[in-house]
Amino acid sequence: MAMDFDDPAAVRAREPEAGYPSGHRVSLDVATGVVVSVEPLDGDRSLSVFCNEIHEATPLG
Repeated sequence: MAMDFDDPAAVRAREPEAGYPSGHRVSLDVATGVVVSVEPLDGDRSLSVFCNEIHEATPLG
């Protein structure tokens, strides 16, 4: 069975008990534009958090 990962609504319809979040809070580093944090707003996976620590950033050119 092939899964359609391009359509989140179709995935949620097949797995309603999974508790997917309705949205995410995304934080960007102002100097670099790099994603430093992604956390779900709700759902069963509230502990699924991505964090990225930027130690140093220097301008290009």
